[in-house]
Amino acid sequence: MFYGFWNPPYLLLLLISIVVNYFFSRCISKYCRLRLITITVGLLFNLGLLFYFKYSFFFAENLQNLAGIELGLTSLVLPLGISFFTFQQIAYLLDCYHRKFKSCSFRNYMLFVSFFPQLIAGPIVHHGEMMPQLSIFNRERWAKDVAEGMTLFVFGLFKKVVIADSLMKYVGGPFGIVASGVDVNIITAWVAVMAYTFQIYYDFSGYSDMALGLARMFGVHLPLNFNAPYKATSITDFWRRWHITLSHFLRDYIYVPLGGSRQGRLRLIMNLLITMLIGGLWHGANWTFLWWGLAHGLFLTINHLWVKIFEERRRIRFPKLVKTFYWGVTFFSVMLGWVLFRSESVSAAVGMYSTLFAFDGLVLPLVWQDLFVVTESIRFVGESDWAASIFLVVILFFTLMSPNCRDLFDLDIVLKGKSNTIKWEPTVRWAFFVSCLFLFTLGNMSSVSEFLYFQF
Repeated sequence: MFYGFWNPPYLLLLLISIVVNYFFSRCISKYCRLRLITITVGLLFNLGLLFYFKYSFFFAENLQNLAGIELGLTSLVLPLGISFFTFQQIAYLLDCYHRKFKSCSFRNYMLFVSFFPQLIAGPIVHHGEMMPQLSIFNRERWAKDVAEGMTLFVFGLFKKVVIADSLMKYVGGPFGIVASGVDVNIITAWVAVMAYTFQIYYDFSGYSDMALGLARMFGVHLPLNFNAPYKATSITDFWRRWHITLSHFLRDYIYVPLGGSRQGRLRLIMNLLITMLIGGLWHGANWTFLWWGLAHGLFLTINHLWVKIFEERRRIRFPKLVKTFYWGVTFFSVMLGWVLFRSESVSAAVGMYSTLFAFDGLVLPLVWQDLFVVTESIRFVGESDWAASIFLVVILFFTLMSPNCRDLFDLDIVLKGKSNTIKWEPTVRWAFFVSCLFLFTLGNMSSVSEFLYFQF
């Protein structure tokens, strides 16, 4: 019902995917001699489905541009959440093939895949995290789960509506102007990039909190998907915190099977690049996503080599200062990577980088004309975004200093760390605070906006 409201015909696609994958899982469990053939056909079915709907037009378009071959394919409407439920079922089939569990009932499998809080945009749930919960209902904890779930949902809604949506006005205009070949000043460009850095985080993190909250109201504890990624002090640490369930999938089902870090540094570099290229392509059928994945593969490679060459051979002096420096480099690298992620094309991304670093000349706000002499390398356009700059600095401090949902709730028994002094409790004070936050959020819902991970 939930999935069918958006596009009823694609509900049939989801059902077909569930039925076929369950059939494959049963065959793998029952018929030992056909396991290899079945898993091969199952993977081809899932990847073929994903390729047809998400990548066929992209490859046909590039084939036409490179070789002049006209395939006559048209762009398709991408089914909601196809990347998420496809990866989820691929992991299920592979674990079934490696005999990590026995195939479950069709009812539980269907609920595992189609559970509506995480169906559209994750998290990518592993069967071992969800299946045991489907047959157990804890009556004693139900009331607390509902209260926690409502709180998580309100926090996620606040992130999306109040923070992420308020940053939209600083992002779309500058990126669109640069893509059209028109200059924006360097201040506006940096504001746009930093605004998008926080917009995508609070948008997707907000959705994940809402998904966790809705699931918890039904007594299901979904895995944590974000753990303060902008507090990371290395790119490796960032990927342990950002989109955690996707990172785990890429690690367990691509990076480790390729050999991981066990076969020398050259193989490590190749495995990292291949894994992150696949991770980039998973996000969308565009060269910008491929380059974004490659950039993060290079970042991870540099990170691994730095640790091996420098940090393991000598003691670090002034650890707090070094840690702050590492955080700055990591945050700056991630922010630059988002330029590729947000841009509509590689040429648009190159245009934005040129503006950010003044490769084609320095473009300054009009109000600065009296401070500089106009030359061929210095131009003036637009106004200064000082108000936006101050707003973004406030959001940066809020992001770094505020406790995250993992600190407030017992969200993930796997992740360990120091607890924050602020803890959620089912008290009148918390109920009053959450109610006020909810009303404040509703008051700021002037228009409906889609999530950035809509139709991934």
